[in-house]
Amino acid sequence: MEGKYEIKSKATGKVVYEAESDDIANDWNVKKRMILLNMDSDKKLRSHLEKYGMKDFEFSVVTKKEIKITEPKIIVEPKKKITKHKKK
Repeated sequence: MEGKYEIKSKATGKVVYEAESDDIANDWNVKKRMILLNMDSDKKLRSHLEKYGMKDFEFSVVTKKEIKITEPKIIVEPKKKITKHKKK
């Protein structure tokens, strides 16, 4: 799913992280792993995790982007007239 998501703190009610992604589920799973492995560069998020723990995070999708599927357009080139050259 494509769109914007946020992570809120249950304890404070504040948004501690927000992002846009083409694949929200994958993005969140990667983010969570990076935090748990202490490899994430987001100091605010890491600091919050150390103080409140992972269970304090509340994940929610803020906006979803609609993917518009359209019928493929088939372009038909007009047939070219083939002319034969007469041998001399």
